[in-house]
Amino acid sequence: MWMPLFGQIYWLSGNILIDRKNRHSAFDTMAKTVEKIKQKNLSVWIFPEGTRSRGRGLLPFKAGAFHTAIAAGVPVVPVVASCQSHIKLNRWNNGVVIIDMMAPVPTADIDKADVKNFSAQIHASMSAKFAEINQEAAALMGKTLTSDDV
Repeated sequence: MWMPLFGQIYWLSGNILIDRKNRHSAFDTMAKTVEKIKQKNLSVWIFPEGTRSRGRGLLPFKAGAFHTAIAAGVPVVPVVASCQSHIKLNRWNNGVVIIDMMAPVPTADIDKADVKNFSAQIHASMSAKFAEINQEAAALMGKTLTSDDV
């Protein structure tokens, strides 16, 4: 948020900023997010990894996104993008990136106590899809995947 111009545009365009260093503030922000989802029937993108993986594959998920979805009573719609470690910003042709929006996963019958299992289930399905679309992207770019690409 404090990055000149970009931070202000980011905040003004409705992005939710979470102070991950302050647990109480983070919980408060997520609770306000739940209320906004319910009141305004909003769709919210939450990145459950909590940080960029920088080509390290799918990182472990944090629970906040799943607690938020369950509290709001909305489904989780997993969105997976193939590895982007090959992208260089100063080139015209950066290769192929595939983005897949998976089927919504309902949260109606999920209790707060089941968040870890639910998160693990979503992570497993996203990991499988990540491997699949990485293979597809590599084939489209005419290259063989290495361990660095997954």
